[in-house]
Amino acid sequence: MKKIYTFLIAVFTSVIMLNAQDIFKSGQSVGFFSSDFTEASYDAPTAQTLINNHPDWLSQEAWSANATDQIELDDSNWKKLILDKSIQATDGQFITATFDLVIGRDSEVINDGAKVWWGFKNGKDLGDFNDREGILFSGDFGDFLVNSQSHPDATGSTPFPSPIYVPATANTAYSVQVEIALGSDAASSSLSAKVGDETASVTGIDPQLYTAFTTGNVYFWSWAYGWAQADPDPLTGIFLNKLTVQVTDSPILSTTNAKNAFEFGLSPNPTKNLLRIQTGEAIKSVQVLDLLGREVMSRTGVIDVIDVSSLKSALYLVRLTSEKGTSTRKFVKH
Repeated sequence: MKKIYTFLIAVFTSVIMLNAQDIFKSGQSVGFFSSDFTEASYDAPTAQTLINNHPDWLSQEAWSANATDQIELDDSNWKKLILDKSIQATDGQFITATFDLVIGRDSEVINDGAKVWWGFKNGKDLGDFNDREGILFSGDFGDFLVNSQSHPDATGSTPFPSPIYVPATANTAYSVQVEIALGSDAASSSLSAKVGDETASVTGIDPQLYTAFTTGNVYFWSWAYGWAQADPDPLTGIFLNKLTVQVTDSPILSTTNAKNAFEFGLSPNPTKNLLRIQTGEAIKSVQVLDLLGREVMSRTGVIDVIDVSSLKSALYLVRLTSEKGTSTRKFVKH
């Protein structure tokens, strides 16, 4: 009998682990996928021939694991890559992908037409480009222009009001974050990105993608185009060094802002009414901004609580000013 109980417990535990691996449901606050591709499964000859042969991934040809612990797209255009882990989230939660990206090999030049997209999409049909939100890296006269991109025919995000520009250097690892904050609807949700220390945000996401998050049918995607071409000199590889995707109840992207003059906390976050500010600094002023940078509220004097009940449901920025300078954090108003 003891052996039977032990067997049933093992089966039950395996089922729980399988379900947690296949779909990450709302209400949890841990990463559901994280890898630096050093696991033995990425060394398998089948995965190093085509990453589609790995249980965690779907892809078209030319995507593969390689011997240096990367996932690589080799010299091809319009080839899609999907992390085969569905994502479910709800109002007030944040979906964040954090990864290191390398474009090109040593001595290669970033073409002005080179583009690679990373983000979240409804479904995992490799032939479908609809219902997506993410960021597009584009070669731009020696820089990477990083901008938001939804499907052109969708009523999704508009371009970032202030796009990110970073120097374009081949075979250099760029630290990247893409984050979607879910509001009460698609219009109050937002897309944010961070490359190195540079950040950008925009309010409003694709309505079909918003619905797909609530039903658990969203996946992390990538594809590249315009870079593997003979004229000008082609780039011959795009490399993913590591990847973490998670759903949380507070933002990930905004917690690592190296430009803040001092640290502070906000609670509760999300909030419906009062927002408490936790800091040891003497605060001169508090500003609340929307993601277009427009001031929607301001207060002066020593302040540790602000009433945000009059604001509509959305993602906002709180900017504090003290003798040390200014610091900014995000919060969600329900």
